[in-house]
Amino acid sequence: MTGPQDLPVFDIATIREAARNWTLSADERGARGDAAGRGDHVGADGKARVAARANRLLREVRSHAPADPESLPPTVREYIRRGGVSATEADDRTLEAIIGETRDFLPADFFRLGLAAAAAVGRVVVGPSNGRRGSLGTGFMVSPRLMLTNHHVLRDAEMAAASVIEMGYEERDGRTAVPQVFDLRPGEFFLTVPELDFSLVAIAPGSAAGAPLSAHGFLPLIADEGKILLGDPVNIIQHPGGRAKQIVVRENRLLNLPSDPNWAAHYSADTERGSSGAPVLSDRWEVIALHHSGVPRTDAAGRWLDTDGRPWEENDDPARIDWIGNEGIRISRLVGAIAASRVKESEKRLREELLNPPPRPAPEAAAGAAPADTRSPAHRKPPRATESAPATTLPASGETVLSVPLTIRVSLGAQGAAIPTPGVVAGDLEKLEIDPDYDTREGFDGDFCGFPAPLPEPGETIEDDLATILEGPDEGAYELRYHRYSVIMNATRRLAFVSAVNVDGEAPALFERTGSDRWVFDPRIPEDAQAGNEFYAGNPLDRGHLTRRKDAAWGRTDREAKQGNDDTFHWTNCAPQHEVFNQSDLATRRGLRLWGNLENHVLDAAQADGLRLSVFNGPVFRANDRNHRGLKVPREFFKVIAFRAGGTNRVLAFILSQGDLIRTLPQEALAEEALVPGPFRPFQVRLAEVERRTGLDFAAPMHAADALRGRRGAEESLAEAAPLPLEALGGVVLAPDAEAARTPQRRRKP
Repeated sequence: MTGPQDLPVFDIATIREAARNWTLSADERGARGDAAGRGDHVGADGKARVAARANRLLREVRSHAPADPESLPPTVREYIRRGGVSATEADDRTLEAIIGETRDFLPADFFRLGLAAAAAVGRVVVGPSNGRRGSLGTGFMVSPRLMLTNHHVLRDAEMAAASVIEMGYEERDGRTAVPQVFDLRPGEFFLTVPELDFSLVAIAPGSAAGAPLSAHGFLPLIADEGKILLGDPVNIIQHPGGRAKQIVVRENRLLNLPSDPNWAAHYSADTERGSSGAPVLSDRWEVIALHHSGVPRTDAAGRWLDTDGRPWEENDDPARIDWIGNEGIRISRLVGAIAASRVKESEKRLREELLNPPPRPAPEAAAGAAPADTRSPAHRKPPRATESAPATTLPASGETVLSVPLTIRVSLGAQGAAIPTPGVVAGDLEKLEIDPDYDTREGFDGDFCGFPAPLPEPGETIEDDLATILEGPDEGAYELRYHRYSVIMNATRRLAFVSAVNVDGEAPALFERTGSDRWVFDPRIPEDAQAGNEFYAGNPLDRGHLTRRKDAAWGRTDREAKQGNDDTFHWTNCAPQHEVFNQSDLATRRGLRLWGNLENHVLDAAQADGLRLSVFNGPVFRANDRNHRGLKVPREFFKVIAFRAGGTNRVLAFILSQGDLIRTLPQEALAEEALVPGPFRPFQVRLAEVERRTGLDFAAPMHAADALRGRRGAEESLAEAAPLPLEALGGVVLAPDAEAARTPQRRRKP
């Protein structure tokens, strides 16, 4: 396939950006590197990442432990019994104790796992097109049919259609093996995101010689934190210079996960042109980043230097550049972008297979006895939480296949463990300050809760009602980013479709509200697209936060926490709340203030990994909502909570509504008398029911984690699943397996 015109990929623009990022994060990298070097893991990574790492080690050792748990070290047994390490108690001594005591209980299969991982990596051969000469890069399988590489390797579908991937191009017994050549199938799936420098493309299920793609396995993309800490070794499997496959093992370190840009990972390693698109892996051979660029050494003027210390010019040999580090794209960011991207209807099945990998294939299936099962996970029985995740398979001499689990998902139990309360910082709301620079706002993070739960996309039925940003770098965009949260506005109704916030239950600083309210317009969209104070003055309507002030009022410092608090006082985050909250006596008397304490209940009732939630709030717009001063007042509101507990993804969906409006009746059948205010009651519903009522499209991983997905009567139609009326907080179903253990109180019919 390759010819004399094929050269390893060398993208100067990408390298320049990597060099800038490296320079900008130098101080942060130095401080964190110093902390890691002296064993200060909390100083290097923070408590949340240290806790995530400790808990991941505990899950691994628990899955590999002998049948008799008493044989485990006492410290390990105790933390497993307690449900893991909380972020508030995570410290260096705890982490070192767990690392030391689990070392002998983890399997000694480093090289076996490495060989299995290497089988999924291939050389991407980009054919000439549109006057461009061919080039060589690296790519790796991330699902049974999808391959991941850099955008600067495969920039568009046309380029992909002219390219192939060569699997098994490596040295065996001193000889270079003949690779299996697989066509790329961009017509079946192609997604590229230049901002994160990645491309995802479908691969033909069989090679030109008839060999099955399934024999090479894949490396699943795991968004969970805790796979690695700063200072830990990294491994890279690559085709440097377009040559046969090579593995850079353990003599390299993760140097930094910079806060800006927050998608980057910096590490030391030996790479060359042609390594673009290689997987960067932890010592457990889990992918932590997609390699995309080396970082050149520079002088005081910012000029690149060669290996002799002289300035390198663009016409010089790239092999003479003096590389001092590397930059990759973090897997958590990639998974979030893949989940949030728009894809064709025909491509959704392959994306689902990547986001929710199928069970581990049997060895004989991987060997090619049967083609890979590429059905949607929706048509397949999901694996139990204690089963291993998908395997990577390795052909040995073309005859034997080795199946090895690369990820482990094990529940640690103890869901009711107590959660420490972080300290609270006092503040004064009368001194509310709105940051005038809206470009500083990071907005909602779709990966925050531990799995992909991005901002929902507006469906076709509501696209024409979107309010968009008037000017600036985000002109035309509909996501309004604030500190800790984001909003999508309905310009027609002048209220938000949804307000989505990240809630950090173990943040070191919280802001305690005092003083009176003061609300402001968002200058990025027209004021007439926002319902202001004229709709609330002189009447009993409350100015109700959609994203709760308390949910956004957190940070690493007092100042950050106050910024999050103050930013919630935008009219875009406000909705008129009258009988929904003030006349909802039925729920209030029983302790079920759905908007006031449901997030706290979830944190208390389930040992949430990292104590992180992603919460989505919004009104349900109906054509026959009552008109007040020209504003239609919603009679229903929804809340969706996404989190991880016991190593399992969870999504809970709720609607606050009049009891007789919860049934799926057509709008024209609802008599006006049925719309008399209150009492309003909370119901737990399927996520699909929220979609049906709002026109919003939530990501596939959230549907897979829906706590009500296994309820009886819900299998045939997601949207028609009967709502679950909630009489008390204890009636909330936290997971699908909770259905069988529902209390008599929760068995009452709707």
